Amino acid sequence: MHVKETLNKELKRAFEITIPNQQIAELTEKRMDEVQKQAAIKGFRPGKVPANILKQKYGNEVRGDVIDAVIKDTAQSFLQEKKFNLAAQPKIELAKEPKPDEDITFSIAFELYADLEEPDYTKIKLEKYKVDISEKEVDEKIEELNS
Repeated sequence: MHVKETLNKELKRAFEITIPNQQIAELTEKRMDEVQKQAAIKGFRPGKVPANILKQKYGNEVRGDVIDAVIKDTAQSFLQEKKFNLAAQPKIELAKEPKPDEDITFSIAFELYADLEEPDYTKIKLEKYKVDISEKEVDEKIEELNS
């Protein structure tokens, strides 16, 4: 995994992350093995479909699922590793449509909460005001409100 920072302005951050094609290919093969065990294609016994036919029928779908899962996992682990204090969900976008033999590049953009220092409240002095209200003033106010 290769990470390149593309934006670092105020509270906004953006990174471009590249995942090697070899990693995608390995995970796709593992997933295709799982699909092969469950695949039921007409003319073949369940679980006995040849790999080339499976690849032809399900290859793009499986690769797309693997790419989605790898991007989500990679983004999540990157954010946890860097311990960013996110203000909202990050925006994740593929740089371009992934081709079968190319590395996958995606961008992740997000905003952070500002780091605010907690003020020292022990230094703040408060003044208490004491107000003397006579019974006569209270009665006058009640009389005014009732009329």
